[in-house]
Amino acid sequence: MVQVRIIIIDDHPIVREGLRRTLARSPEFDIIGEAGDGLVALDLCRQLNPDVVLADIDLPGLDGISLTRQLQACDTPPRIIVISGHESEDYLRLALDAGARGYFLKGDEVAELQQAVNMVM
Repeated sequence: MVQVRIIIIDDHPIVREGLRRTLARSPEFDIIGEAGDGLVALDLCRQLNPDVVLADIDLPGLDGISLTRQLQACDTPPRIIVISGHESEDYLRLALDAGARGYFLKGDEVAELQQAVNMVM
């Protein structure tokens, strides 16, 4: 089985841990890295070349929208799902225009996130 290589980016450690624990329950997902800052995340993604990046929209250093734009310039850009607490269509549009493949609300169900990762793959 080929695993989906995932990097989780959120400035809240408890959110990263929750996402990691939740996704790690599924054998199809391999969490290869985590970051709490957009600039650190950009370097990490360039080094590890993930399949999927789960990126919070509100990050220190480099926000999730800017991070998404910069990752799209990589030789093999990852599929990005922006994770947000903002239910605004404006944020959704910004994320998709930047190159995100999905927009996941932090209030959504865990099973929906797993489906979202599988869908973008």
